[in-house]
Amino acid sequence: MNAINELVTVLYYDEQDLQLKHHYGNFPRNQNGRVTLPNDFKDDKQVIAVCAGIVNIMNKLGDRVYGESIDYQKEAQIHY
Repeated sequence: MNAINELVTVLYYDEQDLQLKHHYGNFPRNQNGRVTLPNDFKDDKQVIAVCAGIVNIMNKLGDRVYGESIDYQKEAQIHY
């Protein structure tokens, strides 16, 4: 039986800095309906949330710390 993939937004911190990051991607669901993130994706990350679909994140914790204008649409890429 082939796994069904679901498009999700993953919110996470990586071990390199304190800025909250996000990633759009298609990940498989298990028999219980939960999205499973591969271990190689989770390496060096602290996953905060997995949200259904593409979430338009307008402001994140840490944005003001860095004081820079970020083009979220440019940074956000969907990975299949």
